[in-house]
Amino acid sequence: MPGFDWIIFRGWFWHTPTKLKISPSQTTPRGKAMSKLNTLTFFSNSTCYLSHIVRLVLAEKAIDARILDVAVPANARLMAQFGSTMQAPALAERDLALHEVDMVVEYLEERYPHPALLPSTTVARAHTRMLARRIHRELYPLLDKTQDGCSDSRKELASTLLALAPLFEQKKYFMSDELSVADCTLAPLLWRVKSLGINLTKVRGISEYCQRIFNRPSFIASLSEQEQKLA
Repeated sequence: MPGFDWIIFRGWFWHTPTKLKISPSQTTPRGKAMSKLNTLTFFSNSTCYLSHIVRLVLAEKAIDARILDVAVPANARLMAQFGSTMQAPALAERDLALHEVDMVVEYLEERYPHPALLPSTTVARAHTRMLARRIHRELYPLLDKTQDGCSDSRKELASTLLALAPLFEQKKYFMSDELSVADCTLAPLLWRVKSLGINLTKVRGISEYCQRIFNRPSFIASLSEQEQKLA
C-alpha cells in the first residue's frame, strides 16, 4: 500500500513573515553580472514547486532578498553567468552561488537561524531532514507525473496522501509541534494537488493542516502570481 511505511515510522520527528517581492524586470547591468552581489539574490521559477519551497523559507524567516524571475531572459542570462550548471532555484550572494534546493534551504537555515526551521537537537534535525528528503523522493515524482497527465500517478498520489492522513492529526504541523523545513517542503505540493483533481477538503487531518498552513501570512507572501491562480 502506497505510503504504508510512513505510518510505521511514527518515531520520525520531526516570526514574522515578510512580503516577498518577485521582480520580473529587475536585472543587473551586464557589465556587473560577474561582480560580487552584495544583495542576497534568489533566482526563482514562478511555477516551479522547488522555487516555491525556497520562497516559503525566505518568507518564514523574513529574509530581505531580491527575487528574480528566470522567465525573464535577462535574469536567466545573469544566473547562467554564475556557472553553466546554475538553474532555478538558485541563490547568489557575494562569493556564493548555490542551485540545489536542499543546499539552498540548508544555507538559509544556517545563515539566518531565526526563526529556526530545524529542531534544536541533533537527532531531531536528522529526522526532519530525512522527512523532507522522503517528501522529495516519494511524493514529488508522483506530482510530476500527474502534471504530465498520468492518471495512475494521480491515483497513487491521492492514495498516498490518504494513507498519511493520520499523521496530520498527531501534531499541529507535519509530525512536529513547530513549523519546520518538512512543512516548507510539503506545503507547495499540497497547494498544487487540488488543481490536478485531488480534493483533500474532506480528509480529516489534512484539511485542517492545509487551512493552517495556507492561511499563514508567510505562505500567502510566498506565492507567485501564477501560483495564486491554483487556489
